[in-house]
Amino acid sequence: MAHIPVLLEETITGLNLKPGAVYVDGTLGSGGHAAAAFQSQKNVTIIGFDREGDAIKRAGKLLASLGAKPVLINDSFRNFMEKGNRLPWNAVCYSRGRHDLGFRAFSCFCYL
Repeated sequence: MAHIPVLLEETITGLNLKPGAVYVDGTLGSGGHAAAAFQSQKNVTIIGFDREGDAIKRAGKLLASLGAKPVLINDSFRNFMEKGNRLPWNAVCYSRGRHDLGFRAFSCFCYL
């Protein structure tokens, strides 16, 4: 079953990426949001964080198939300030699962 990124169109529209922008995806997963960001603006740098090595590999393959050369960091987004602070960035997006509601829902946060 293929992964379907949540709020994809709304996220990409809200980011309004400009040429030369640096997009940080704090929960890279399978790379759906990062791929859409790259497709919306080819002249953008993608930096992706994920704790799972398999997710980094999947996203890396997807992004490479589109011609992107992302910076992929196999670590938790919670270490962004330590690792990401050394990198120039314009937008940060991450989502988190919400299990405290008794069902699976997601929140997506974007900082520009």
